[in-house]
Amino acid sequence: GYVLPRPVEGFDYSFEVDGSASIPSDGKWVGASLSVANAKSMPRFVCVPRESREVFRFVDVENPLEAPLLAGPLDIYLDGRFLLARSMPVVSPGETLKLGLGVEQRIKVARNVHFEENVAGMLRGSLELEHQLEVEVVSYIDTDAILEIRERVPVLREGEDDIEVQVLKSEPRWTEYKNAGDTLRGGHQWKIPLSRGEKHVLRASYSIKISSKHEVVG
Repeated sequence: GYVLPRPVEGFDYSFEVDGSASIPSDGKWVGASLSVANAKSMPRFVCVPRESREVFRFVDVENPLEAPLLAGPLDIYLDGRFLLARSMPVVSPGETLKLGLGVEQRIKVARNVHFEENVAGMLRGSLELEHQLEVEVVSYIDTDAILEIRERVPVLREGEDDIEVQVLKSEPRWTEYKNAGDTLRGGHQWKIPLSRGEKHVLRASYSIKISSKHEVVG
């Protein structure tokens, strides 16, 4: 039998090919196409403007086979042109492959924060720190798309009973960010449809109420 030149992690799988092929026995590596299938894909764009104004391009691809896609190199083409190379993990039947495709320069995002400090409470014994977020989005891509804007509201640590955090409003209404495998306490997100040249302004505000005996630093 033939021995692979290096160990391969994972598992073996026997694929049924669509047809027959002749492989020359010249002792050299030969690549042969086993099957061709079209897969459903869903492009999406993600931006976390609190950290960076760059918009990242992703695509979710469903495994179209009743067999696993084994781990290995992956060449990605966009509009018929080579975009980049990736290393693909094992994708089980019915599972979705999530791929990052780099930065999309044609979607512009700007984030501004306004801060106001007010004295609150019946005896004016507390400070209310109101934060107003404003995110502007403009798309110059030729097709419609969905953009996810992710934000984070401060969360309390254990023992901070004298501090209160409250979301006041969001326009359009955002939702709590929940995603398997990701941990983002206090995370929220907008999902907005984009068309070429269209501008969106997203707004949200939250307040942090602290005792007046505390001092705001920074």
